[in-house]
Amino acid sequence: MSHNPCPCESGFDYSQCCGDTRTTGLKQVADLRDDVSVKLTKELSVSIDIIEKNPDLFPVNIDFSSHLVELVKMSAFWFSESTFLDKNRIQGHCTLVSDLDWLRQKIKASNWQYSPFIFHSAFCGSTLMSRALDLCYGCLPLREPDSLGSLLRYTYTATHTPKKEKDYLLLLMTLLSRRYDAKEPVVIKSNDYTNAYLTTLLAENSDFPVLIMYTNLDEFVAGCLKDDARKQWINERYQFCYSIFTQQFPDYPLPALIMRNSAEQAAVYWCFNMLLFLESIEKYPTRIKTLEFSQMLSHPIEAVEVCGNWFSLNKRDGIHLPAEINWLLGVHAKDTLYAYSPEQRTEDIHQILSDNQVDLQQAKEVAKSILKNKYPQQGLPNSLF
Repeated sequence: MSHNPCPCESGFDYSQCCGDTRTTGLKQVADLRDDVSVKLTKELSVSIDIIEKNPDLFPVNIDFSSHLVELVKMSAFWFSESTFLDKNRIQGHCTLVSDLDWLRQKIKASNWQYSPFIFHSAFCGSTLMSRALDLCYGCLPLREPDSLGSLLRYTYTATHTPKKEKDYLLLLMTLLSRRYDAKEPVVIKSNDYTNAYLTTLLAENSDFPVLIMYTNLDEFVAGCLKDDARKQWINERYQFCYSIFTQQFPDYPLPALIMRNSAEQAAVYWCFNMLLFLESIEKYPTRIKTLEFSQMLSHPIEAVEVCGNWFSLNKRDGIHLPAEINWLLGVHAKDTLYAYSPEQRTEDIHQILSDNQVDLQQAKEVAKSILKNKYPQQGLPNSLF
């Protein structure tokens, strides 16, 4: 039988490593609590031994209430290949189930390393920027780690306490900031859910920069109306933000009406994110830069270079940045096998807006009634360039 090395660089054959499908989608499930004895492969044993400094075991999900953590066996290759780092889309295959106390003993929560962040409003080019930085600069991309969302959800439970929240945040950020190479920092593109956690993160650590990416209201609404799946997506976001909105921004009351359609729900969620971003910029103006997607599409090479400099990243040896960026602009950021140009994106948005003019006008009225003089007519402050 020919040897087919696993792309995770474990040294094992692919069929014996990440390609092993003998169990239902998972190569091996192990419980690492002290009272359970399990047999681990040499590869996984090494990953466990070096877990404090090496990112191979990635916390794909943490249930802070039941104190359980799911760790997925990864590699630099699989991190780069993973469009999103949630349970359904992460590219690693081997999952270990760990007790949270065991993990806390293995990890020193004070070892949080420098890790730039990309926060975003959705449908705004953040995945494209993350891919561009991955291709052209020395960094380890983490696209939308769902474990940040796990912590946010925990903070809204009855069992939540400020001390526990801080302890868990330090543990989680220590886990997410581990590197393969000391000179290649992690760049975290957060999930839009975690925008509500932005000021908390900035308050707990003062050495990482943030890029906020967003679109204007028209384009955001168009993104939410694209198809039924997107309409379901914005309905879930609207339900998520409604109660938090009224608690966090009492000076910006939501209109006293039942949201009749997806466009109005999109307007409320867009306003929620704009207020979160503006609040963070006001508190930490030197830590945050902003980038509207149309700016990136108009000056893509400059946008990537300025972002790389803002994050203090080093270009990869032999990289011809314009060629890499031009290639990325011709494919879909979430699936590079699918051709999708900026021109096609613009046509799609214009068609959606044309088909939903009445709903769009209602969305604008809702947004302006909420934000009033805070409505970012000229875009967010602190532009990247």
